Amino acid sequence: MKATLYIFSDIYGYHNAEWITHYVELLKDLFEIHLIDIRKVAHLESFEDSQLHKAYLDSQKMNLICEKISNQLISPCRVLGFSLGGTLAWKIALTNPYISSLTLVSATRIRFESIKPKCNISVFFGEKDEHKPCQNWFSKHQIFPLIIEHKSHDFYRDKANC
Repeated sequence: MKATLYIFSDIYGYHNAEWITHYVELLKDLFEIHLIDIRKVAHLESFEDSQLHKAYLDSQKMNLICEKISNQLISPCRVLGFSLGGTLAWKIALTNPYISSLTLVSATRIRFESIKPKCNISVFFGEKDEHKPCQNWFSKHQIFPLIIEHKSHDFYRDKANC
């Protein structure tokens, strides 16, 4: 039986996001995959892309999104989260006992988190991502990031980096 993997989208969701197919193809033989489109969960499909950051930063909305997603994670699982989806995964893992590991890609907003989830955590950032956590943050949380040389925040969207 395959392990369960939830993949949380980035801020833009999965509409017109061909990049996610590369990850699904790569991982489908290893995991039972469930895609979580955070834009749909947040009911922000009608928002312009330029309005999304502000809409997500409302703490009540973030808490509601986390609660909705957490209620779906009711058996042992792993989570792969991209950008804001990775930050949501971090927040959910603080209280959801079913998450055994987090793999976070370009989840820059974790830099504002002060409590570390009690699961295995792997993080990946582009070297040129100006918003990645600083080395002191990583040291404080005993997290050893994999930094992708010469890449920026959206490196995960390129099939070559999958």
